[in-house]
Amino acid sequence: MTRLLFLNEQEILQTVSMKDMIDTVDESYRIYEEQPYLMPTRTKIQF
Repeated sequence: MTRLLFLNEQEILQTVSMKDMIDTVDESYRIYEEQPYLMPTRTKIQF
């Protein structure tokens, strides 16, 4: 079974720096451009 962790804004800001977030977004754009990935089927989450 897959488990998901939901974080609120405060928890995210306490855990990750803005620089880390920006670096990660930059990296995700690079990966998207190179297309070396497989996109899984979208999962629907009900609350």
